[in-house]
Amino acid sequence: MQITTFPSTEDRHMDNLLVIDIAFALRGRDAPLDHGYCLYAALSTILPELHQAMNISIHSLHGPVVLGRLLLTTHACLQIRARTEYLPLLARLMGQRITLDDSEIWISTFQIYPLLPHPTLRSRLVTIKGYQEPETFAEAMRRQANELGIKASFIIGQRRILLIHEKRIVGFEVLAQDLNDEDSLKLQQLGIGGRHKMGCGIFVPVKSRA
Repeated sequence: MQITTFPSTEDRHMDNLLVIDIAFALRGRDAPLDHGYCLYAALSTILPELHQAMNISIHSLHGPVVLGRLLLTTHACLQIRARTEYLPLLARLMGQRITLDDSEIWISTFQIYPLLPHPTLRSRLVTIKGYQEPETFAEAMRRQANELGIKASFIIGQRRILLIHEKRIVGFEVLAQDLNDEDSLKLQQLGIGGRHKMGCGIFVPVKSRA
């Protein structure tokens, strides 16, 4: 299958491009709390095209925490944000099985959700290479937002860690407020920072299902 990629990070313009959230139902027991990298690795084993596909974002899994593990309830889902042209590729995940640590998870049918504007968005974890302190990170956040033409009031929250091959990647929770509709959609479409395929830099409405 031929994949048409997004523009480069330096030229990420999303005019007239339809970006959606694709939510796959999941069946399984639990998952590790820090699963960003292992989830991406597991999905890439099924879809090697993910390595080269640009501007696909894989949301973190959500659920209650029980004994240090993320419990997968009947409402658990794998949510991927991508342009509509990636839908045929991502649909191949249906019926597949992945293993996260020692937990087997089955991927079922999916539903599609449009991105909707909201004045307040939140990202659980944003990582920007080279910026690990709150003050310098905040400056880098605002600089990237300005480069994308996004106006917002950013609040830097809790420091969080992403593990990649036992390497600790430092990032922060970020709240974006006072967004107009256009900038809200743009921030959801483009995100901020890197490692979007590992759950980083993805913004969702504060009161959304995500």
